[in-house]
Amino acid sequence: MMDEYVIGLYWKGNPLTLREYADKVREFLHFLEQTHPVFEAMEWVGDEKEPVVKLMPKLSNLDKLIYKHAGGSDQVYNVANPDGTPVWASVGWRGFNMNFVNCGSEEDGMVAVNIHAGKSSEQVYNTVTIQFPTPDHLNFPHPEFYIFGFIRDLFIEAIKFWQPEKARIFSFDFAEEVEDAKPYIGGWLVYLADPRVLELRSDPALADFRVEPVAGKGGLLSFKDEIVFVNDAEHVEKAQRLRGKLIEHKLV
Repeated sequence: MMDEYVIGLYWKGNPLTLREYADKVREFLHFLEQTHPVFEAMEWVGDEKEPVVKLMPKLSNLDKLIYKHAGGSDQVYNVANPDGTPVWASVGWRGFNMNFVNCGSEEDGMVAVNIHAGKSSEQVYNTVTIQFPTPDHLNFPHPEFYIFGFIRDLFIEAIKFWQPEKARIFSFDFAEEVEDAKPYIGGWLVYLADPRVLELRSDPALADFRVEPVAGKGGLLSFKDEIVFVNDAEHVEKAQRLRGKLIEHKLV
């Protein structure tokens, strides 16, 4: 059975004001637009207060959507509106969160972008994820998203943009096969910002892995030059072996 796959980027710290968060979201959505046409007609997913809203050309309505919906009145900000919702100068321990999709339903071939960043808490990860349909999806005519080189390049550029502590490409089914407890790092393409990860190139137990530098710090680890959709025993064993080595070397 084929599964959807996800690009996930994670880091702690780096609090942002709502204004700084909005600027980062705009810049990232613009980057995605330039990467592929599937990101050119995104929409905010809506919430209990407001239905789905399409992003207008040049993202002209993005600031309004973020100001109204990225935060909430259920957390304490350093400064806030009288009703408790954030203003542009606000910083909150949970940061800010927005979800965007390219279409209205999974049946239509949905690509989903979640940006949850700006958390002032050092205990909770900021996360940016991009989720793609399965390769056999009948209504998603973009085979390039299932080519290793294309998605690897997108992954690396997203890493350069957000500068996460760790990142991975995975499916939820695959991760469940690989890991049964924290740390969650199971994937077939894994990035760690720690430069010590490059020392794994000399580990004979990972001789069948590629370890390469990325963005001037840290490294990218991969064990197959194609996207893994089926959880066969060989893929799971390699991902478990990598996870074990990362834990052994205290890299995660």
